[in-house]
Amino acid sequence: MSKEVIARFAKSGKTFEIIVDSEKIESYKQGNLSDEAVREMIITDGIFSNIRNLKRVDEGLPMKNLEGKIEKHDDTTLTSIFGTTDFITIAKKIIDAGEIQLTVGQRKEMTERKKRQIISFIAFRAVDPRTGKPHPPQRVEFALEQLKLKIDPFIPSEQQLKDILPKLKAILPLSIEEKTIELSIPVEYAGKVRYLIEKKGKIIKETWAGANWFGFVTLPAGMVPTLLDELLGATHGNIKSNVE
Repeated sequence: MSKEVIARFAKSGKTFEIIVDSEKIESYKQGNLSDEAVREMIITDGIFSNIRNLKRVDEGLPMKNLEGKIEKHDDTTLTSIFGTTDFITIAKKIIDAGEIQLTVGQRKEMTERKKRQIISFIAFRAVDPRTGKPHPPQRVEFALEQLKLKIDPFIPSEQQLKDILPKLKAILPLSIEEKTIELSIPVEYAGKVRYLIEKKGKIIKETWAGANWFGFVTLPAGMVPTLLDELLGATHGNIKSNVE
């Protein structure tokens, strides 16, 4: 997938465009709003109109082919529309209030990536309340396909789940809940075990007594089987656990 996409904002009969990195703009839309993040995301060094013609220069076409087809907006125009000439401020406005001009291929790839994030979130954090076990990712994906829900490549997964989960529960029994696990592990494995736990959950209480480490861990219910399997492997089976 090409990383270059056009961000376009229109006002007062004019268009204001920049070229941005599609991978980095996805991170920006997730909440990375720092000026540094914006600078790293933008590929052009000005605010343009009809910017698609600018890209033709990189294809080896002579500059004369672009005459009369592209405009780099001057400070007067920018001030009249945005009230400033500050490049970062204007770029943020274009990205936030304008439209990201993705190609069909770019949108398809980014949407698929977002769908995988949503499926992963549900598979690892939700359980079937009838069995207490997580749904396999393939089952979650099939249910999403049945619903034919629109997934936005730029909206954070957690935000989209607020709309998706109620609809998904209509055809797939789901319960988003946390579980607490009581663990007892030989001290020699404590460092590795704590590392594995903190990747998936939170240690809410821990003590050392003699040759053992004792801990109470909370984590999404769907992650419990995976974590216990990892802990069994890390301790060579030397673990006692109780899921509450």
